[in-house]
Amino acid sequence: MSSDNVIDHFMKEWKQKKPYYEILAKSAWEMCKEALEKEGIKAEAKWRVKDNEQLRAKCVTRSQTKPYANPEEIFEDIADLAGVRLALYFPNQITNVAHMIDRTFQVEKVKKHKGQEPGEQEDPNDRFSRGYFAEYVSTKPKISAPA
Repeated sequence: MSSDNVIDHFMKEWKQKKPYYEILAKSAWEMCKEALEKEGIKAEAKWRVKDNEQLRAKCVTRSQTKPYANPEEIFEDIADLAGVRLALYFPNQITNVAHMIDRTFQVEKVKKHKGQEPGEQEDPNDRFSRGYFAEYVSTKPKISAPA
């Protein structure tokens, strides 16, 4: 199956699964808002699900360097199908937010914004990243054992 056909099949599956991802993202957003309030952390919280056109474009771009064999590979490859964005008013609270995320979710992976990894240099020509700090945290719902 060609990469274009795989992407077409993936997009068909995505359109069916997108409402589920919307529910997940909104639930995670509600959990974050509740936890932030409980911790007394001031932040702006928003949720979103990947736009169909942007998602297709991302699939096409990525498939040029690593062709996909099946739709499952795309679901595994693209980590930001849905998410919650937490914008802090006070950057010194990032450690508190990281602990809150650890307590609320099962953290799978943490990735820092370009130029923020140890040894990386921030691009001085990138006017959008000056003073910007971000961590991308991939999580799953935390499943607690029955008492």
